Parts: sequence; structure tokens; C-alpha cells
Amino acid sequence: MAVKEATRHILCKDAGYQCEACFKGKNDDRLVIKAVEHMAQYHGASLSPELAAQVRRSIKT
Repeated sequence: MAVKEATRHILCKDAGYQCEACFKGKNDDRLVIKAVEHMAQYHGASLSPELAAQVRRSIKT
């Protein structure tokens, strides 16, 4: 039987925005990219390694 990979998620509000957006996926790198792109487009966040690191720390299972 194959081991099923857990779906992980990021809540935009956990990165400090008053936003209900939720990003789900199984690949952390793709998940971070989706969330950071959203934050840049909808919240005017600057794309930076610091933002990516903050978002990565907010990943939950």
C-alpha cells in the first residue's frame, strides 16, 4: 500500500493579512509560491526571501 502524502495549507491571515484566502497542496515549494503570488497581487506585498520564509513557517498540516 502506498503512503499517502498529507495535504498542507497556508492561511493568508496567518501571514498577517486580514484575508480569508487558503492555499492547499502537497508540495511546500509550490504552496509557498501560490501564497506569495497572492500576497503580492492582492495585498501589495513585496516579493522577497523574507516573505517566502514567513509564509513557509505558516504551513500547517
